[in-house]
Amino acid sequence: MKATILILMAGSGILLAQDQPGQGPPPRPKSPVFEALDVDKDGALSAEEITNASEILASLDTDDNGRLSEEETAPPKPEGDDKEKEKPRRGGPPPVDPVMASLDQNGDGTLSKREIARATKSLLELDEDESGKLEEEEMKPDESTGGPGGEEGGPGGGGRPPHPPRGGR
Repeated sequence: MKATILILMAGSGILLAQDQPGQGPPPRPKSPVFEALDVDKDGALSAEEITNASEILASLDTDDNGRLSEEETAPPKPEGDDKEKEKPRRGGPPPVDPVMASLDQNGDGTLSKREIARATKSLLELDEDESGKLEEEEMKPDESTGGPGGEEGGPGGGGRPPHPPRGGR
């Protein structure tokens, strides 16, 4: 009898430890680029934030070389042990962040002086409803193509493929 109770308790513990259906993966961390641009932290980019994008992006240039490297624009690494970080992702590369894809016109994973200077125009290319601001819906990555908005390669890129995943060069 005691053995049966222990087996039932162990089995229910395993079931409780499993993910609940419908929860899905945890939300992706916002990129430092988006976090810096979203000055008021409301999850959208206002017309004023878009207008000030070049100056805001320049503030991320920690090595003062006039460009933003992959290290300066990469999302923070997930917490946990190093073995978890080394596991390959299932389902291919992560979806491309539409804000970064819009800014990174040549798809090299960095932002040049020219791309930083063009930031306002690049961000407005994501503005599907032409409201002058970017709502959360307009900045969601398209999981199926790797590009924003269902367009292969992203907005304004003329079919430009998304840049390769970090470290995959």
